[in-house]
Order: sequence, then C-alpha cells, then structure tokens
Amino acid sequence: MKPYPAVSYADYLKINELLELQKRRSVEFGAPAHDETLFIITHQAYELWFKQILTEIDSVLAIFGNANSMRNRWAPRWLDSTGFAKFKNF
Repeated sequence: MKPYPAVSYADYLKINELLELQKRRSVEFGAPAHDETLFIITHQAYELWFKQILTEIDSVLAIFGNANSMRNRWAPRWLDSTGFAKFKNF
C-alpha cells in the first residue's frame, strides 16, 4: 500500500466546493428569504448524517454477511464473557 500524500484540511474536505452548494432559490426570484441558508445547511447536514448511517449499516451487513468472521472475532469472546459458552456453536 502506498503512503497517503500530504493534504490540507480545506482540500481534504473540499471546503470551497462545499460552501458553493448553498444557493438560495429565493434570491433567484427577487425575494431573498432570511432563513433559507439555515434551512439549506441544516437539511444538507441531515443528508450527510443519513449517508453516514448507511455507511455504518453497510459495514454491519458486511460483518454479518461473513459469518465466519463474526463468529471467530466477536461471538466467542462475547459468549465466554456472558457465560453462554454452551451456545458457541450456534
């Protein structure tokens, strides 16, 4: 695996592009709405959290999809710690 090149915070997060995404439609119609930017930013943030949730769900599905991986890494330790060792071969 090759090393990651150095990158700045702003470049990594694409701050300039991100800040360009908040376009108030009310301005286009000649009646700028004061809270429109807040509305856009809030809802864009929700969409980003939803994307993160989907990423986490995909990760869990990948773990559960590989039963051997789950059983070998997680289940034996959990079962031993709970005293349910007799169920190890589920």
